[in-house]
Amino acid sequence: MPALLAALVAAGWSFSFPGCLSVDEVTYLLSARSLAGGSGVEVWNGYEEFPSPELAPGWLKVVDGRLVSQYPDFFLFLALPAYRALGFRGLFLVNGLAFAGVLALTWALARRLFGVHTALLALGLLGLSTFAFEYATGAWPHMTSALFVLAALALVERASYGTSPRRATLAALGAGLLIGFGVGIRLDVVFAGGALAAALLLLRPARVREAAALALGALPPLLPLALLNGRKFGIVSPFTYGPSYGIATGIGPHLPVAAAGLVAFGVLFAATRRPLSGDRSRRRVVIGAGFALALAVLVTPALRAALEQLIRGGWELVVDLRIRPLDRLEPALRRGPDGGFVYFGSLKKALLQSCPWLLLAALPVVAAARREVPRRPVLILAAVPAALIGLYSFFAWDGGLALNQRYFVPALPMLAILAATGLRSLLARTGARAPELLLAGALSLATWIGLAESGRFDYPRQSLLLLDLPLLVAGALLAVLAAVGLAARLGWRRPSLTRLAAGLAATAVVWGGLSAWAYDLPRTLAYRRLHANLGTQAARSAGAEAIVFSQPAELAASALDGAGRIRLANPGKDEYRTFEALARFHAERGTDLLLVVYRPRLERMIATGALARWRLERVATSEIAEVVRLFPSGAGAPPRQPP
Repeated sequence: MPALLAALVAAGWSFSFPGCLSVDEVTYLLSARSLAGGSGVEVWNGYEEFPSPELAPGWLKVVDGRLVSQYPDFFLFLALPAYRALGFRGLFLVNGLAFAGVLALTWALARRLFGVHTALLALGLLGLSTFAFEYATGAWPHMTSALFVLAALALVERASYGTSPRRATLAALGAGLLIGFGVGIRLDVVFAGGALAAALLLLRPARVREAAALALGALPPLLPLALLNGRKFGIVSPFTYGPSYGIATGIGPHLPVAAAGLVAFGVLFAATRRPLSGDRSRRRVVIGAGFALALAVLVTPALRAALEQLIRGGWELVVDLRIRPLDRLEPALRRGPDGGFVYFGSLKKALLQSCPWLLLAALPVVAAARREVPRRPVLILAAVPAALIGLYSFFAWDGGLALNQRYFVPALPMLAILAATGLRSLLARTGARAPELLLAGALSLATWIGLAESGRFDYPRQSLLLLDLPLLVAGALLAVLAAVGLAARLGWRRPSLTRLAAGLAATAVVWGGLSAWAYDLPRTLAYRRLHANLGTQAARSAGAEAIVFSQPAELAASALDGAGRIRLANPGKDEYRTFEALARFHAERGTDLLLVVYRPRLERMIATGALARWRLERVATSEIAEVVRLFPSGAGAPPRQPP
């Protein structure tokens, strides 16, 4: 196992390119450079020299004349030694190590709960049939936060035994400490913390002491995080992104979610208590709660709207993004003819389209509800995915520029363990042999190759391959699993149905792996490599003092890894309103000026006279963008060379 994990870290390191995929990573790079340079949590980018909005690229915010990142800083503190040693790629290394840790914990947890064979299946699903590895080759801290969430869950599972009150309390305190530190890496870790506390309370008997210990354990890291946010934003709270986000905007938008969560928790808590332990009593509670909820939805427009919002958001993020209205656009996004989300010429997928085998995770949940398997481990494993999917679905936050649902990365290990448990039970019942499963996988591979490699891989083919067929496979798997369950309840033996279910499961697993490894990963790595090359060319042309105008900011942000004092400006931040003044200011002080933009934009700027006061020297070119140096007209400079 150690050798395998080391090989995976080495593979992630060798696959990675130090280019920014999104403005989120631009923000982390600027923040890491400033922290390593002694600026603390304030970001140096030349804003104090000339306060232009263009000098606040990414998710930097101007607070009292200072630049600060909207993101919590604990990831940067954790990655600081790696950044000092390796530059931007140090952040990639930290995520690669976190991925190895996630795999190790997934193996250990699954083996402890369900045995070696299930652990092997879970490891295979997570490592080979999800998009998790992609986030081991990036700079944003999704994989690192996933490690803290999974480690906290493992401690909560230990605490849930209750054999030794002291050990259970210590384990819960440790879980809380990990959750608190995780919130300092990514704020959404707080959702996982709440889900784990709820899981402890839903156990029978309720682990009230352990849930309280979990909350108490989170306080030591949350307190300095709150003080740090007070210094950055003037808001003393650990749960804020600054003056225009989170708690600063009020709690009103989050009240429906909180109310719905409390109602759901109350119903589940009541249904799992001893006085209601009988199936008839539990059924009455569930039916009564359902009628009460239906009545409340009918008579309360706000509740009806909230329920519709949750259902629609859940369908978008979990099943198919294409139902989102076409007029809802985001930066760098365009919509395909069928409504597909297209980023850098590639299709973004909902969770089920990325991992069509996820329906297998429902099998142990259903079995636990029927008391066919122990409820405790299933409840703890299902809590975090349910919380993340429910909350993000309500707000329909899809994560922007990415080819998959990056906000669900912390849920992937739990979903993989649950799905492995379901797959293991299915295979045990079917008696399916390896050749049959290999045949199903081979047919999936042949279909993929036939569509992707024969002829032009245009948008219709991509949409069919990445969006339609995964849903077809998942839908068929759902129908067959439902038929298998119905046949079992009626006492019918249908070996052909169970074998078909196993074949469809194998198809779904292979499809998920191809989606992640043959589509998402190569395309994001190519995009990173393109940006890394442009940034490297810009850095090589920059002297001791330079400013790089890059639109979008991620196009040449890796120039910040250069040796000089390089500022990064995004002229698109204020639609070029201060571009001329900012460039003149630095030109008069002898600062090197570089412009990195997509080729069509540069051609338009030249054609419209936007660069008429400047002489251009082409430095480098790529298939889509240009790197040029700017010189004031009349200054000693090379003759103008239109790119």
